[in-house]
Amino acid sequence: MENIEKTLILGDLLFPTETFNVLSDFGADEPFLIDGDSLILFLFSSFNISSNKKKDKQLLSTNKCQSILFFHYFESFIANVLNRKTKFQIFFIEENQYFYKNNTLKLIRKICIDYYINNDKKNVLNNSNVQFTLIKSKWWEDFSSIESYLLENMFSFMLVLFPTQESFEKYYQVDIQEVFILKTMKFLDYVVEFNSISFEGSCIETIIYGKGSNFQRGFSYFCNKKVFEQIDTFYNNEFEKFNSDKSSFKDQNQILFNQQKQTESRDNEINLFISTMFNNNISNNLNRIYCIYLVLLESLSIRDRGFILPTDYKIDENVLNYLDNSSYKNLLYLQQYGNEKINLDCLDFKLFYQILIQIQFKLPKNLNELNDIFGEEIIIKSKLIWNNVKNDLSCGIGEFDNFELFSNFQDKNNNLNDIIKEMKRRTDDINSIDNSIYLVENDYIRSVAPQAYEYLKPFQSENYLDAESTINTRFIDNYHFHSTRTIEPDAFSIKLKETTFKNKKHKQRAEDKSVGSFKKYADSLNDPRNILIINKLNPTKEELEKERIKKEKEESKKSYKKQSTTTTTTLKPKSERDKILESRLNQDKKRYESELVDCKSIKSFLKFLNNLDLLTSLPELYLQYFDHLISFLVKQKEDLIEEKKRIILLERKQQQQQQQQSKTKKFIELSEFEEKEIETSFELGIKEKSQFYQMIQKYLRSFITEKSKILSPKLQVDFANRFYTISKSLIGLSDLSNFINDHWKLKQAKLDESDVGNQQLKNSIEFQLKHSPDTLIRNTGSVEDSRVRHFKPDAWQVELLDIVDKRESALICASTSSGKTFISFYCFEQILKESNDGIVVFVCPTKALVNQMYAEVLGRYDKNYQAINHRPSNHKMVGVFTRDFRLNIETCQILITVPQCLEILFLSIMNTHFIQRCRYIIFDEVHQIASSVDGAIWERLLVFNPAPFLALSATLGNLTDFYNFLKKIDPDRKVSLIHYQSRFNDLKNFFLSQTPAKDNNSYPTYSLEPLHPMATLDQKKTGLSDISPDLKLIAGEAIQMYQVLKEKFGYEKVNHLDPVKFFANIPNKQFNLEKQHIEKYQQELKQFYTNLPSMAEKQLVVKALTSPKYNDSLKFDWISEITNIVLELQKKDLLPALFFSFNRTLCSRLAQKVYNDITHRNTNPNIIEEKKQLDLAIERFQKSLGRALADLEPNDPEKMELERLKAKRASLDYLKPQFGNLLSSDIDEKVKKDPLASALTQGIAAHHSGCDKNYLRNVEYLFRSKKIQVVFATSTLAVGVNAPAKSAVFLGDSPYLNVLTAKQCAGRAGRRGFDNYGNVIFVGLPKQKINRLLNSRLSNIIGNSVVSPSLCLSLVSRYDYSTNGLGNKSNEENKENENEKVKEKEKEKEKEKEKEKEKEKEKEVEKEKETVADNWDGEDDKKEITVADNWDDDDDDKKETVESTKTTTATTSTTTTTATLKKLSSEDILDVQILKKSTKSLLNNSFFLGNPLQVQFQFLFSIDYLYRETYLSKDCVPMDNFSGIVTHLSYLEPFNFSFVSLLKGGVFDNLPTNQKECDNYIIHILSYLFCVQNVPSVYVRSPSILILPPLDSTVQNVIKAHNDRLLKTFSTYLYIYKKYLKSTNDFLPFSSSNDLNDSQKTTTSTITKKWNENFEQLKPSTENYKTGDLLSGIFKVSNIEKLKNILGSNTYFSTRILPYCNVNGSPVNSYLLDFYKHSQKKPLIEDNKIKESDLWTLLKEFSLILKVIATALTRRNPDSPISLAFSGVSKRYIQKFSDNFDH
Repeated sequence: MENIEKTLILGDLLFPTETFNVLSDFGADEPFLIDGDSLILFLFSSFNISSNKKKDKQLLSTNKCQSILFFHYFESFIANVLNRKTKFQIFFIEENQYFYKNNTLKLIRKICIDYYINNDKKNVLNNSNVQFTLIKSKWWEDFSSIESYLLENMFSFMLVLFPTQESFEKYYQVDIQEVFILKTMKFLDYVVEFNSISFEGSCIETIIYGKGSNFQRGFSYFCNKKVFEQIDTFYNNEFEKFNSDKSSFKDQNQILFNQQKQTESRDNEINLFISTMFNNNISNNLNRIYCIYLVLLESLSIRDRGFILPTDYKIDENVLNYLDNSSYKNLLYLQQYGNEKINLDCLDFKLFYQILIQIQFKLPKNLNELNDIFGEEIIIKSKLIWNNVKNDLSCGIGEFDNFELFSNFQDKNNNLNDIIKEMKRRTDDINSIDNSIYLVENDYIRSVAPQAYEYLKPFQSENYLDAESTINTRFIDNYHFHSTRTIEPDAFSIKLKETTFKNKKHKQRAEDKSVGSFKKYADSLNDPRNILIINKLNPTKEELEKERIKKEKEESKKSYKKQSTTTTTTLKPKSERDKILESRLNQDKKRYESELVDCKSIKSFLKFLNNLDLLTSLPELYLQYFDHLISFLVKQKEDLIEEKKRIILLERKQQQQQQQQSKTKKFIELSEFEEKEIETSFELGIKEKSQFYQMIQKYLRSFITEKSKILSPKLQVDFANRFYTISKSLIGLSDLSNFINDHWKLKQAKLDESDVGNQQLKNSIEFQLKHSPDTLIRNTGSVEDSRVRHFKPDAWQVELLDIVDKRESALICASTSSGKTFISFYCFEQILKESNDGIVVFVCPTKALVNQMYAEVLGRYDKNYQAINHRPSNHKMVGVFTRDFRLNIETCQILITVPQCLEILFLSIMNTHFIQRCRYIIFDEVHQIASSVDGAIWERLLVFNPAPFLALSATLGNLTDFYNFLKKIDPDRKVSLIHYQSRFNDLKNFFLSQTPAKDNNSYPTYSLEPLHPMATLDQKKTGLSDISPDLKLIAGEAIQMYQVLKEKFGYEKVNHLDPVKFFANIPNKQFNLEKQHIEKYQQELKQFYTNLPSMAEKQLVVKALTSPKYNDSLKFDWISEITNIVLELQKKDLLPALFFSFNRTLCSRLAQKVYNDITHRNTNPNIIEEKKQLDLAIERFQKSLGRALADLEPNDPEKMELERLKAKRASLDYLKPQFGNLLSSDIDEKVKKDPLASALTQGIAAHHSGCDKNYLRNVEYLFRSKKIQVVFATSTLAVGVNAPAKSAVFLGDSPYLNVLTAKQCAGRAGRRGFDNYGNVIFVGLPKQKINRLLNSRLSNIIGNSVVSPSLCLSLVSRYDYSTNGLGNKSNEENKENENEKVKEKEKEKEKEKEKEKEKEKEKEVEKEKETVADNWDGEDDKKEITVADNWDDDDDDKKETVESTKTTTATTSTTTTTATLKKLSSEDILDVQILKKSTKSLLNNSFFLGNPLQVQFQFLFSIDYLYRETYLSKDCVPMDNFSGIVTHLSYLEPFNFSFVSLLKGGVFDNLPTNQKECDNYIIHILSYLFCVQNVPSVYVRSPSILILPPLDSTVQNVIKAHNDRLLKTFSTYLYIYKKYLKSTNDFLPFSSSNDLNDSQKTTTSTITKKWNENFEQLKPSTENYKTGDLLSGIFKVSNIEKLKNILGSNTYFSTRILPYCNVNGSPVNSYLLDFYKHSQKKPLIEDNKIKESDLWTLLKEFSLILKVIATALTRRNPDSPISLAFSGVSKRYIQKFSDNFDH
C-alpha cells in the first residue's frame, strides 16, 4: 500500500484504560474473541526476551524459525488463558494471509489453520471453552459476514495486536491492521491489546481501549473509499501473484505428484523437490544440505535439537532467500494438494544453520569425511532422497557427493572458528549454571512448608553466604509506621487495666470531635430515639443459676398465698386514661360521620376504609361507609348510563330533524344490545378494580389469615355481605365471590367460574398476578424473636442468630437489601453485653464504608463503662483503624477497619493479646477476594484468622467452592452456609428509548419501556442463549409469559400452567397468594420454555415478550440529554435515583450539567434584571449613608430599609430545589466551598472516590434523608454504602460494567418499607450488553498469589520475636531484663547451665523428631513446643507444661544474639502455635489455581531471597538491615525492596550539602518508585518540568544488580518446580505426542549416534532443562520479560510478587517533584494531567511514604546524615501538602 503521511494516529481515536485484570473488569464467564493473526504476530513480533526491545531479541524469529517452538508458545498461551476459567474463540480471516510480508509466517499460519480448524479431529484442544473459526471475507468491501459473527456470539471484547512494534511492519501491513481494528470497533465497544499482556497469578493484565471522542471523525479518515480501494488493489495483486505461482507450480510438478510411487521417505522427497533451487552452485549446495536437514529433522528428537546459535552469527542473504523460497513453495504445495498428516514440526531453521556451519567449517572432501560429521546412515538416507528426486526430474542436478562444490562452499560473513568456540563456551556456561539454593531454616520454616522443604533438600547449596557478618543487630518490628513511638506488645491488655487509667484531655477532645462530626450522619442511618444504652452486662452462668433458684422460691411463696386467700371480683372504676380514650373515640366517630356525608369520590371512601385502626371500636361506622360506597357507585353508574342514553337519543332526534325524513314525530328507542353495551362501558376500570380488590384483600386477611376474633360472627357476616356485593358487582371476580359466600355461608347462588382459562379475566388469581402484585404476601418466615429489637427476623436470620449464639462461623450469601448486615449488629450487641474485654472486628472494603459503619455503631449503641465498672475506665465502645486515621484501637470493643490494617494487627507483636480478646471477625463484601488490587490481603486474612467469623456477600459465583475453601482452612471450626436468594423488593427492568426530534424547534422524546427478562435471551442473531439461574420473573412478567404460551401453543398444552390450576391447592388463594408461590410458578414457566423441542418455538416466545423498541438502536447521545432524562424519570415518580457511570470525571460533569440546565430553565429573565436593580439600589444607599452607616442602630429607619433591600435581594437567589427539599442549612459548612456544593441546592450530587470525604458524607446523609434525589455515582457507592433508592440507572457502557458490578449497583434499588419494587433502568447501553448483564452467571472467584517476600519477612520476624522470649513482656520489662543481662557473672553461670541442658534436650528432640507427624492441622503438640492445638481452649486442666524451647539465633560472632534456651510463657507458646498454624494454612489452603505446593515453593524462595539480601541470617534470624522500611512499606511491594537496595547500595551516602538540592535528589529518585503516573500526551509551557529526568547511572546500576540477583534466585526455584511437574505435558499442553511422532526419536538411536557425539559440546544437557527452554535458548533469566515467557502454562507464579523494579521503561510524570518545587495545584491538573480527583490522594500517599521511611531510618540511627535528610524532606513535603490542602 502507499505510504501516506498521517495527521492522525490510531491512538487519537481510542482511549486506553489501564487495568489490573481483564477478567475482573469484564467477568471471566463472558466470552471474548482473539484475533488469530494478532496472536501469531504477537508471538513473533512482540514476544520479547529483552526489556530494551532490541532486534533479534524476539523469542520467535522467522529467520531462525522452529515451527514446533511456535506451537509450544501458541498452545501455552491458549492454556494460560483457559486455565483462568475463561471462554473465548480464536478466529482467522482467510483473506488476511495476503497481507503477510513473510513467507515463513504464511506457512506457519496455514499449518495452524489446517491443524486447529480443518483437522479431522473436530476439537484438537479437547476443550469446549475455546473454539477456532475460519471466516472468508473481503472485509474491507463487505463486513457483513464478520458483523454477523460478532453479533451472533456477543463477545465482550477482542484481543488484538496494535501495530506499534518496529518488527510488526516487517511481517504485516500496518495500515491494514489499523483499518481492521477500527472496522471491528464499529461492532465491539472494546478491544484489549496483546502488546502489554501479562499472566500474573490468576489474572490477565493488559490495557483496554474504548472509543475516544474523536472516533467518529477519525474513523472516516482511516476507513474511506480511497483506503478501501488501496487495500483491494493490494489484495488483488497479491492474490493474482499467488494463484499464478500456484498454477505454475502445479503445471511444473504435475507428473511428480501424480506418481503412485511409495517410498519410505516419500514425504521428504516431495519436501526436497518443492524446496530446491537450481540457479547456481550455491543453491545446489543448499539443496544437499537441505537433504541432510530433512533426514535429521525426521530422526532427531525435539530435545536433541536445542542448539546454541550465537546472536553474532550472520546469516548469508542467499541462505535466507533459499529458506524463504522453501517456505513459499511448501505453502504452494499445501494450498494445492493439502496434507493428509499435518506436521507441526516441519521447520527448524536453527538445525539447518547447524548443518551449514559444520559443512562450511570442515569443508568435507570425500564421503568418509561427510560420514564423520553426520554419520553414515544419515548420509545414506540423504543420498537416497537426492537420487530419487534426481530420477524424477527432467533436468540433471548432479550427484549428491560432488565434493568439488563443497570445497568452495565457504562462509564469507563469519569466522566459523570463533562461532563454534562461542557455541562451546556458551554451552559450557549453561551446563555449569548453579541451580542450587539456600535452605535457610529453623523450626518454623521446617514445620510450615514440610513437603517443599523435603523436595528442595537435594538442591541445597553447600556453601552459604557470609554477607550477614556485616549486620550485628536483630530486627524487632516494634514501632509504629509514622512515629518512632514503641509498640507495647501487651497494648491490648495493659490499656484496659484500670490501675493505669489516665485522663488524657487532648485525646478525649479529639474523640469527642470525631463523634460530633458523625452525629448527623449517624442520625440519618438510625432513629436516635432507638439507641440502646448498655448500663450493665449480661449475667454469667452462675448468676443466672442463682436468679433461677430465687425465682422458684418466690413462685412457691406466691402459689401458697394464692391458695390461702379467696378471690372477690369487683368492678373497677374507669381510669382517667380510659376516659380520655373514650372521649377521643367519640370525637373521631363524629368527625368521620360528618365526612361520610361529604364523600363525593372513591378516593375519599377508600381513605377511611383502608384504615382498619378503628374497626374493632366502630364497626357500625365501617358498615355505613361500605353501604354509602356501594350506593354511591350504583347511583353514579346509573346517572352516567342515563346521561349517556339521553345524549344518544338527543343526537338521533337532531339527526332525524335535519334529514326531515318524516313529518311526524317519531323517537327511535335504544335496542337491548345497545343498552347492555352502554352499561358495560361504564364498568370500573382496572385501576379502580385493583383498589377495591386490595381493600377487600386487607379485610379478608384480617378476618381469616390473621384469625382476628375481635368482631363477632354476626358482624363478620354483615361485612361479608358487603364484600360479596363489591366482588361480584364491582370487580367481577366470580371465584372470590363464591369464596366469600361459602366461608360465611351467605346462602347466595354459586356463580359460574367456567369462563376461567378463556380470554376474560374473571378469576382473582390472575387478577392478583397481573393487577395487584404489590400486595402478594412476602412471607419470609418472619417470627418474633426476643433477641432482636424493632423487627421480626426471617427464618434464615434466626438461623444466623443461633450461629452467633454458639460462637460458630458462617458464610452468608444473600441478595442486596435482604437484611444480611443485621447479624453484624447482633454480634456487636452480644459482645458489648457479654463483657468489657471482647472485641468484634468489622472489615470494610473501603474507607467510606468504615465511616458509615462507625456512624451506625454510634447511632445504635452507647455503653456506660463507668457505670458498669463503678470507676473510671479506659474502655471505649468503638474504634477505627485506617492508614490515615486511628481511634481507640487498643481500648475498643468494636474495631472497624480495612483489610490492610487488620493484616498489620495480625502480624504485629500485639497479635497474641489481640487474638485472645477477639471474639468475632466480620468480613463485609467478602467477594473482594477476587479483586486484583487487594484480593490477596482478603485471602490472607481469611486464612490467618483464628477467631469465629462471618463472611458477607451478595455476589459469589462459585459459592460452593468458596464455602469448601473456608471449611478447609480449619477443619475444627464449624462453618455454616447461609444462602438466601430472594429479595424483599423485586426488581423491575426498564430501558429508555429515544424518539429523535422532528425538527430543530422540537426536542427528542423519551419513553421508559418495561423489559421482560425473557427478552434478554435473544443474545444471538441466529439463536437464543440459555436461561441463567439468576434470571427471575416477577408476578406480572410470569402471567404475561403464560398468556404468550397459551396464545402460541394452545391452552391444552399449557393447561398445567394455568394459574387457577397451578395454585388450586393453596389455601385462601383468592386473596392470599405469597411471593414464594410465584417463585415456584416462574420456575415451571422457565422449565416449560427450556423443554420446547425446537429453536423456532423458543424464538416465538421470546419475540412475543420483546418490546418492538428493544432493538439495536438503544445507544444515543444521552450525555447531552441527561437533564431531560432526569426530568422524565421525575415525571414518572422514579426518584430518588442513583445514576451509575463508571467515569469519575463524567459523574462530576453530569451533576454540574444538570444543575446548570435546571438553574437556567428555572430562572426568570425578569429576575436577572431585578437583581441588577437591587444591587445598584443597595450600593447607592450605602454610599449615601457613608460613614454614618457604622453608627446606625438596628431599629433606625435607614438601617431597617437597607436590611429590607438586602433580604429581598437574597430571596431572589433562592430557587426551590428541583429534586428534593433541602435547606441551605442542611449543607455542612465544610462542604459549602466544594465545587459541587452548588448542585446540592437543586438536589443533585456526585459520588466517587475522588470527592472530598466531608462532601461524600454530607451527600450520603442528604440522600438517605430524602433531601436530595439525584446522585451520579461510580460503583464505589454500591460497595456496601447504605444509600437505598427507588431506582438504579445505568448510564452508558463501560468495560467495568460487568455482571457482578451490575448486580451490586442494581441492588441499591428498592427501599424496604418504602417501595414495593426497585426499578433498574438502562440508558444508552446496547441491547446485547443489557442482555448479558441480566442473563449471565456471576464470574467465579479465583484465588490470589498470597505469599510475597515482604509477608515472609514479617512472619519470620513475628516468630522470632515470640520464640526469643519477648512476646509476653512490656517494653519496660524488656529494658529491665536488658539491665540484668549486664551482670557478667550471672551470665556465665547461666550459659554453662544452658549448655548442659541444651545437650540433653538435643538428644530428646532428636528422638521426638522421628515421631513427629509433619502435617499442618493438629500435630504441633508432638513437637518441641507441646501445647493443646486449640486456640480458644480455656480448660486449665488440659494445659500441658512446656519445659523449654530453642531460641533461633544468628551464627556469626558479630551478632548480638547467642544460642540460648529460654523458657516460654504460655502466651508465647500460644502465639507460636497460632503463627505456625496460620502459616501452614496459608501455604496449604490458598484459594488459588494450580498445585498447592507452588505456594510453599514461593514461600521458600522468599526466605532464600531474604537471606541473600541479608534480611535474614542462615538460622533465619531477622536482621535489622533496613527491614523496618520493607515491612512498613509492604503494600508498595516490590518498590520497598528496590528502595532499600538503593540505601544498601550507597546511593544516598553522599547527598548534596545544599538542602534544596538534597530534597530534590531524594524526591527525584522516589518519584521513579512510588505513586508513578503516566506522562502527559501534550507538552506545554509550565512551571512543572512534566517529565522526570533520567536516573543517574549509579542508581540504575544498583537496581539492575538487585534485579539480576533476584531473577537468578527465582529462576532456580522455577526450574526446580518445573522438574517437580515433570509428569505433565509442559511442551505442548494440548496436542498429543502422536501429533509429533517424537516418542520414537531418542538419543540412543543408531541413526543419530554420530551426530549426537559430534554435537554434544554444542548443545546444553537435555537432562537439566525443559524442552521449551532447550529450543528457545533461554537458560539464564536476565530480565522480567524472559521470566514471563518461561513460566509455563501449568504454573501460576505472578511476577508481581517479585521485588523486581524496572526504571528503564516508559517516561515518568514529574508531578511529585513539581509539587515540591512550585506548590501549585493548577499546573499539576492542567499541565501534568493529574486528575483533580486523584491529586489529593496521590500527594497524601507520597507524604505518608516519606514519613514511613523517615521514621524507620530515625529509629535505626537517628543521627545519621541519611536519617536527618529524609526526616527533613518528609517534614517539608508534608508541610507543603498541608498548606495547599485544607482537608
